Amino acid sequence: MPGGVNAVYMGLCYNCGGNIDEDRLEKGLPCARCLPSPPRRATPLTVYRALKKAGTLGAYSWEYLSIREVERFEAYFAAKSGSRLWSAQRSWAKRLVKGDSFAIIAPTGVGKSTLLTVYAAYVAAVKRGRVLYLVPTENLVRQVYAKLDQVEPGIATAYYSRMPAKARESSLEKIASGGARLIVATTGFLSRRFDLLHPQYKFDLAIVDDVDSLLRNSRNVERILLLTGFSEETVEAAHSLVKARLKLYRALHSGASESIVSRLEQEIAQLEARLRLSLSEASPGQLVIASATGRPRGVKHLLFKELLGFEVGGGSDYLRNIVDAYVVDSDPVGRTAEIVSALGDGVIVFVSQRLGKDVARAIAGRLEGMGVSTALALTGARRPVEAFARGEARVLIGMASRYGVIVRGLDLPERSKYAVFLGAPSAKTHLLEALYSPRRMLAFLSIAQEKGVEWAGEAFRRLSRLLEKVIDTSIVSLAARGKLEAQGPAGEAAGIISETAPRLVDWLVAEARLQGGLLRVGGLVVDARGPIPYLVVPDAPTYIQASGRVSRLYRGVMTRGLSIVVDEAPEYVEALGERLKWTTSSRLRPLSEVDMEKLRREIEESRRGKGRRVRVKTTLLVVESPTKARTIAWFWGRPGKRRIGRSVIYEASVSDPETGDVHILQITSTRGHLTDLTTDSVGSKYGVDEDGGGYRAYYSTIKRCLDCGAQHTSSSPFCPRCGSPRQVDSKSVVEILRKLASEVDEIVIATDPDREGEKIAWDVFLAVRPYNPNVRRGRFHEVTPRAVIEALRSGESVEKSLIEAQKVRRIVDRWIGFHLSTHLKLKFSKPWLGAGRVQTPVLGWIVDRYREWQDTRGYLVIFKLSSGGRTSYFTQNRLEVENLKRVEWLEVVDIAGKTEERNPPPPYTTDEYLYDASRKLGLSAGLAMKIAQDLFESGLITYHRTDSTRVSPTGVKLALEYLASRGLEGEAQPRGWGEGGAHEAIRPVRPIDAQDLERAVLSGSIRIPIRLTRLHIRVYDMIFRRFIASQMKPATLDIVEATLQAGETVFNHAGVARVRGGYALVNPPRVEEWLARLSPGDRIDVEDVLVVKSSLKRLYRAGDIVKMMREHGIGRPSTYAKAIEQNRRHGYVIESKKMRYLIPTKTGVSIYDYLSNGFKKLVSVDTTRRLEEALERVEKGVEKPEAVLASVWRMVDEAVSLHAATGDVMGQSEA
Repeated sequence: MPGGVNAVYMGLCYNCGGNIDEDRLEKGLPCARCLPSPPRRATPLTVYRALKKAGTLGAYSWEYLSIREVERFEAYFAAKSGSRLWSAQRSWAKRLVKGDSFAIIAPTGVGKSTLLTVYAAYVAAVKRGRVLYLVPTENLVRQVYAKLDQVEPGIATAYYSRMPAKARESSLEKIASGGARLIVATTGFLSRRFDLLHPQYKFDLAIVDDVDSLLRNSRNVERILLLTGFSEETVEAAHSLVKARLKLYRALHSGASESIVSRLEQEIAQLEARLRLSLSEASPGQLVIASATGRPRGVKHLLFKELLGFEVGGGSDYLRNIVDAYVVDSDPVGRTAEIVSALGDGVIVFVSQRLGKDVARAIAGRLEGMGVSTALALTGARRPVEAFARGEARVLIGMASRYGVIVRGLDLPERSKYAVFLGAPSAKTHLLEALYSPRRMLAFLSIAQEKGVEWAGEAFRRLSRLLEKVIDTSIVSLAARGKLEAQGPAGEAAGIISETAPRLVDWLVAEARLQGGLLRVGGLVVDARGPIPYLVVPDAPTYIQASGRVSRLYRGVMTRGLSIVVDEAPEYVEALGERLKWTTSSRLRPLSEVDMEKLRREIEESRRGKGRRVRVKTTLLVVESPTKARTIAWFWGRPGKRRIGRSVIYEASVSDPETGDVHILQITSTRGHLTDLTTDSVGSKYGVDEDGGGYRAYYSTIKRCLDCGAQHTSSSPFCPRCGSPRQVDSKSVVEILRKLASEVDEIVIATDPDREGEKIAWDVFLAVRPYNPNVRRGRFHEVTPRAVIEALRSGESVEKSLIEAQKVRRIVDRWIGFHLSTHLKLKFSKPWLGAGRVQTPVLGWIVDRYREWQDTRGYLVIFKLSSGGRTSYFTQNRLEVENLKRVEWLEVVDIAGKTEERNPPPPYTTDEYLYDASRKLGLSAGLAMKIAQDLFESGLITYHRTDSTRVSPTGVKLALEYLASRGLEGEAQPRGWGEGGAHEAIRPVRPIDAQDLERAVLSGSIRIPIRLTRLHIRVYDMIFRRFIASQMKPATLDIVEATLQAGETVFNHAGVARVRGGYALVNPPRVEEWLARLSPGDRIDVEDVLVVKSSLKRLYRAGDIVKMMREHGIGRPSTYAKAIEQNRRHGYVIESKKMRYLIPTKTGVSIYDYLSNGFKKLVSVDTTRRLEEALERVEKGVEKPEAVLASVWRMVDEAVSLHAATGDVMGQSEA
């Protein structure tokens, strides 16, 4: 391309595996060698034909053949079903015809059953394969058989116990003889009649509709694997491997000896080798598991992961269009009967397990007595459900059980309109047993600690410290129950729990009885109304799942529904609401606030097909971080999961409440950058060439050594650092992304919203474009369900100017860093040395300040006062120090005071955050950014790399909600802190402070994908307080300046003596109350005098350096911490342990002096600032990239000429 920077991607032509220009990939074309004359419009079909005609068809033939196979199946589907595949069906069809085994976890109504029925017939009739179709109930056997008979008459053989005797015998005879091509039966048949199927049948396709019905009998997992062609030896090897891995996991986290761990590791290695050998000899059939939801239990389901590469998810059916309401009444049974009677036809009553089946029978009897026909589904659901479906029963009654048939298996959208919960769905456990959970123990200890119970505070501190060292707290729980022997921190923690639990039970019972017998702690309730105290845990997933029965995808519309929770105690309703608040968008409101007339009308109209139409899309969502992918995937229930190579792909469904679109998501991560400038000897300028007025940059995929962790971009099969051949290549991620892209309707790339994120997005776009042209850029600045849905909705594209700026930045860093680093390595004969455009000026600041510190060294005399305060005085006079050490009091010579109204500071930008993290928490820049990254990717704060103080309306609303919840609405003063724009300040994404966050995590109300340590909590607390304070009124400060005399020495001390109101109520400044009590002439007794070596010039901390980088304009939020960490990595700087001061090493001083004298033009602050400004102009599109690069190369070329080093500098490793 003329001008600019054209990237060449080495080895990424999707047809021949050679080099390819980015403009070819952008158009969906293979490289110029494969296709010199491309078609006018690049589609998979036109590219395939052009390659075939040119005689250069290579790897791309597989993609075309896959498309052709899908087209053949789609034609069959259309002929047999009378309709074409729609979005989700086509996506699954692409995986089906490739022979993939996988789990379909998707909402009811999107066409799973129809697709699988036709596919089963296709495999049996067209492919002449054998098929096993398993369903959970006999009703479904009849339904599936009838559909198959319509598609391919006579192809299927059905069996169920209640079929006519003659038909049953005929089916059994046909199956026993081996003559059945397509068998439809229940999972119970698999258990009872396995001997009829094995070993004579080897199925090419096995379909399991409803995973839970399969997993109820754990042996069924092994049976289905045997029937699809795995040998007993292979299944046993996989099962042994699963068990060995669990043993190792427990051993590692229970403090087992090294010999036990080593033995288990050897056993696992042997089992893996055995399994690989078995799999290499196997040719299994295809296994497809279909379910709207699934909650796998036990370990047998992990065999699917070991043998077939997928895991069954437990995603809830979170697609719903429901009004959630509640009623609190002292007679919940009577009130429920009244509500149900008033609602009329189409009501499902779910009775809480906490209340039991007798209450279910009681409400049924009460309704029948009122003339309301009911069907009670407590043991068998088939007949009651059929009665409800036919309209013979107006009301269906069952238990609110997570695995109950009417909770999960009911799909009657035209009949099911109202869900009434008699008692909030919940489960109860003996309180003592519940407290053996370390997290619950901590949650309740924190409550007791807050109320001044000293022993609870001590236990909380000890247990918290120990659990910081334990990765898996379930080990501690098992040890506390006496079911496992644990050593080390896990064993100590178990001992504390065992010792503390009975005492804590007594305290909680006493507290609960003071409040009438019920004590709510977040999403948990202690019930001490009876002789045995219980912990009641609301079951939010069951509530969502059960209430979802009245809102289904029907006739292209998500039907409207009403859900009402009726309970005698507000504590149970509030606890359920608390859990729903963190996991869903559902909010319970009083039934009295619902406009019933309007709602009834909406409910009826939606069942006639009126309302917003629902479009189903299959979407690949790509992020850069595995943690972020995991966080997003869990927003909508437990996701499905499959593994391809080293990549994990999560599968979930989400509904956009504004557009009505349903996205069936596949979510995966790139694990960072996919490509970087190559270090091979390519190009005349360190991997870059001039190219017709512009530049050509050669990019290679990134390799990481599995032994030493080093990354490189050379084409060598060996690690350049340690020589190991064991390395992983991001090229495998590219290939996986291409496979996934071919399976979906669209790709949304949601990498971080900055230059680096844009470059990753561009690489992903180029990788997948030849396989799917529907690629969009999604951006979000917080990882929340709302933000993700908005990103899915957006129609943005990749910002070319940002990419150009990133490419120029990377080339500039390469040219300067590569040259300087190579020169230093050769000059000093130390291969670990390096330098860079930003890191070297930063090193200069640290060196210069160290020298200033040395030149002004002296003594800091610290007076510890009887009033509780401290003051200090600096001097370089040793004699004065000796005199001050003998001082017994300080005299107040004069007092000056003033009162001022001070505004709160704005919320954090990256530089301000790093400054405070260093100053207040003593964190290094690298650790502070890692903690912030964890909090962002876990969905707790907004994006942490920002130079904006702006607060969005959403942020302002959040602050006001929090202040109102604390009774501080009168102190609120909303501020936007800047003009509109994409970026925001760093702020929390939920209106919960650090204490409530910790409790919510401990109690299980919030699930996050990281271990939340004390350090995470402290950082979150600092960010939260700063943000909330920024939305509050000014505080009134009394400032006192005291003139003090110590012997002959007079000095001043100023500080805040009092603070009142405003933001100080949330984020108070440091207050020295002793100053408020001073008057001229007072004498203050000195309790102790400390003398420490000090200096007039304090050494810099990481926060100081970051502030200087911002002020001097030589860094970006994404590079602030990196510049400091690179200096540490090269051994130029160390950080003092206690005060976290940055101190240059001897090597650091020598290197800086050498560079600043010999390469001043390349490493000066002024040069770096001007380069940063030029890059900003490239980003804004007002300066051409080639002009910036030409200018930089001239500087580098001059430096090379002036300081020619011996040896070839090309091809050396970059710092």
